[in-house]
Amino acid sequence: MENHLHIVMAENPFPADAPNLADAYFMIKALKNSGVRVHLHCFDESYSKRSIPTDFFDSTDLYEREKTKISFSPDLPYHVSTRSDHRLVERLNEDQYPILFFGLNTTYSIYSKSFQKDRKIAIRLSRNESAYYQDLAEIVPWRGKKMHFQIEAWRFGNYIRKLTANKITFFATPIISSLIQKTKKDFQLYTLPVFTGFPALFHYPEKGSFCLFHGRLSNVETAYAAFWLLEHVFNTLEIPFVIAGSDPSSELERAAHVRSHTCLVSNPSDKEMIELIKKAQLLVNPSFIRIEENEYLNQSLSLGRHVLINRKSTKDKKAREICHLARTPEEFTEKAKQLFETGFSEEEKFSRQSFLNEKFKDDEGLAMMLKWLS
Repeated sequence: MENHLHIVMAENPFPADAPNLADAYFMIKALKNSGVRVHLHCFDESYSKRSIPTDFFDSTDLYEREKTKISFSPDLPYHVSTRSDHRLVERLNEDQYPILFFGLNTTYSIYSKSFQKDRKIAIRLSRNESAYYQDLAEIVPWRGKKMHFQIEAWRFGNYIRKLTANKITFFATPIISSLIQKTKKDFQLYTLPVFTGFPALFHYPEKGSFCLFHGRLSNVETAYAAFWLLEHVFNTLEIPFVIAGSDPSSELERAAHVRSHTCLVSNPSDKEMIELIKKAQLLVNPSFIRIEENEYLNQSLSLGRHVLINRKSTKDKKAREICHLARTPEEFTEKAKQLFETGFSEEEKFSRQSFLNEKFKDDEGLAMMLKWLS
């Protein structure tokens, strides 16, 4: 009997250049290789410009996010209400296939009264939404934006309590699962390992030629980190620095080209991004929001040489041990200068391999998903 699965995403998972998107990308790939017929639904602000590889899916439906849909309900976050296209509800109602919602901000259909809930429904949780929006409130300079993100943090706290009252399965990443269990909430919660794709450990023996920051540059937090590096680290440190990622703003592109030793690569292909990571001497990945499960960091660790982060980049203590840590702009500057001239040792490669072998549990995660689907 064929297995079908609807997957609803808040944004296009291609390219997988954000922490939660890497998990989705490799989960979809594993399901497809196991014969599951995946039907993708996703919202994307640049949906008319970005393509999705059709060989991954039996069907794909794109929806434009409507940012003018303002929510006045205390239990409906703005980032959920703006992804409330009625066409999505209608298409999901056309059959009884199981549905996996990737993240709370994709779940308006469950909130909708016209949605047929008598079926298998699951939500993939990979971050604490309330904490995420509270962190965004701290890094934006505008008072209106700060208030907006603070309200979102409060609304998401109300919203998840409303969702847990339904008969829904929650598949949480290990760290999020442990956080939820501490609250003693009584609902159907399973710990589903992060999908990583089993990347092979790869490092060129010779020294890399530049420092690299990469990610989905349209995200507020990613753009903030890129600007921060340009303004506080590579403003005085004159070694080659490359920013790479999707959909950068014109302001970021201009800022990246102000100095002769910094530049920006806009919308690189997956292959081009992999080559950039392989050729970089140092991957600089600071974060200014709390990232519980930084799945995207795995790509840097498996393909890159030195990785320089701060404590907010990941909660994984073992990941911190095999990366280089910095706190202040001065520490980032000093360590970047030092690591740019330091070779990547065999001992570091061994530690990296041991860490990555522990993280690769795609078979375990796939078995759990197939059991749920059957």
